[in-house]
Amino acid sequence: MNIRNKTDFIDGKRTAVLLLTYGFLLLLSRGFVVSGDDWFFSSRTMDESLLEALAAGYRCAKEHYFNTNGRLIGNALSQFFGCSEFWREIVRCGIILTILIQICRLGQVRSFSVYCISLMLLIALPADIYRQCYAWAAGFFNYVPPLLLILSYFFLYEKESDRVGSSCRNPFLFLIVGLSTSFFVENISIGMLMLSAGVLLWERRCHGKWSVPLLAHLIGCFIGCIIMFAAPGYSNVNVEGYRTVSGSLGGLVQTIRTNFTSITMYITERNWTVIIPLTALSLILMLEEQPGSGFARYLHRGVILCLMISPVWFFANYNILRVMDYSRWVSKLRFLVDLVFNILYLTSVWICCVMCLRDRIRKRRAVLCIAAIPLILMPLVVVSPIGPRCMYVPYVLMVCLILLFCSELGSGHRFPQGASLRIPIVLVTAAVLCCYLWIAVWNGHYEQIRIRETESAMEKQAAIAVIPEYPYMDFVHSPNGSAIRAYYYYRNPGDLAFQFIPNKDWYLKGS
Repeated sequence: MNIRNKTDFIDGKRTAVLLLTYGFLLLLSRGFVVSGDDWFFSSRTMDESLLEALAAGYRCAKEHYFNTNGRLIGNALSQFFGCSEFWREIVRCGIILTILIQICRLGQVRSFSVYCISLMLLIALPADIYRQCYAWAAGFFNYVPPLLLILSYFFLYEKESDRVGSSCRNPFLFLIVGLSTSFFVENISIGMLMLSAGVLLWERRCHGKWSVPLLAHLIGCFIGCIIMFAAPGYSNVNVEGYRTVSGSLGGLVQTIRTNFTSITMYITERNWTVIIPLTALSLILMLEEQPGSGFARYLHRGVILCLMISPVWFFANYNILRVMDYSRWVSKLRFLVDLVFNILYLTSVWICCVMCLRDRIRKRRAVLCIAAIPLILMPLVVVSPIGPRCMYVPYVLMVCLILLFCSELGSGHRFPQGASLRIPIVLVTAAVLCCYLWIAVWNGHYEQIRIRETESAMEKQAAIAVIPEYPYMDFVHSPNGSAIRAYYYYRNPGDLAFQFIPNKDWYLKGS
């Protein structure tokens, strides 16, 4: 059976399920409150016309290019959709839904239960990543949309590799996708440049000739990186105090150690929502594999051993070893062991893909995801600081691996069939999504209270606005940041002060 012809990720009633999902996302967006740098990108009146919004986006991208960074598209989108609260949420939820559709397509999801798993894994991000990538509009428009371009590149490459749908437009499409991907976040720009070069060389080795569309994508990534990093705003590195790159070898090594620890904390050592199912599915696939004799058998046993031991190390390192202070040589040893286990884990998952994914399409997609994860993360290790938002794309690519493994097991009817597994999965995912919806609704409720109290204080020409804190502040980026003071003012920015009181004391204050 040619699985490529089966494109529906839900058997029947696809439109209804997508509409319900979009409705859920719109309800969830009540918790996407204005916070952090969103105040700088938001319009005070929220009633600009389309042309005025486009002009504001252009001015924002230009200003940031010369003063801050080269994220031309991300900065423009942040300002453009800051002009309308309605369209900001419509588009933001639309992008999330499109990502969900794309990862379901990539993972060949066809059952409703696996679709529910996909939705849960995409929404139920760790709080640190959630608040910076979903709830924070400025973070969202810089760190989330590039994933669509990365997935688009995967699908375009697949068509090119199989010579399906080839046309004279393909090189142009590859060029545009490569160029656009470079104008969001620096580490994604560099990572996709390296991935594009690797894929081009691999195709050259396999087919004995250069692929013009893949070469066009590489050129697009290269030109995009040149334009991005030519931004005068990067002259502020090591000057403004926010972004720093160490000038000494010792300082650089220390930065690499610190950043590697931060990356592994979000990707492996605290990311149990993804690590547990990914490890379990990898072990199931490996245990079903029947290796031959000699090296293959030892490799098979070694991979199973690494898959079993690595998560134990991740748990012990984060929950036990990290909380203690050590001498310098013990600290270095712990770092090296952590590095080895993370490499072994990623390598083991890659070997599992190569050995156990029998379908050529699944195997290629899985290898692309695994290759993209370290390439996107590598540029982060030399720059400080790095935030959880940088982990969004690698996180979703790991989710794609889970879906591909589920598809592999489902294609061979190795999963329990019928309601025995489907009902528990739907119930668990519904419970998790309801928890996130609860958090969003209550944060959104308190957002309305904060707006109402602030506007009331402005009408009274009060010097201080007393407003409550959010009940779930872990899911709001910089909830009590100073940017709000530059948004609400009478004549000059900052002439209205804010006093934040704990959420639990708010209603006591009014009673």
